Amino acid sequence: MPSFVERLQALIDGAKFRKIPVAQIFHVEDSEPFSLASGYVVSLAELSFTPDAVFHKRRHSALIGSGLDVWLVQHGIRRLIVNSAGFFDCEVHSLAAAPFTAIVAAKL
Repeated sequence: MPSFVERLQALIDGAKFRKIPVAQIFHVEDSEPFSLASGYVVSLAELSFTPDAVFHKRRHSALIGSGLDVWLVQHGIRRLIVNSAGFFDCEVHSLAAAPFTAIVAAKL
């Protein structure tokens, strides 16, 4: 995964340089392994950045119940760059409900 992490770090660095907000969205559940208490719901250790916002989602779509939808509207964000190490199912559900343009940067 080193190539993925290097490219993801470059994507994050480029966004930060251009003052584009970077948000992290974690899937969480009440019990293992996706509970916050498990210690597994964390950013990749190899990445170095401070997100502008962090959201915890409990459904496939990050736009339902996480607060992400409100944050995007409040910040006037209408275009997204989406990336994920395990990309597909959850991201597709989120993008299907999105009232904005998304650029999918999967499996960099």
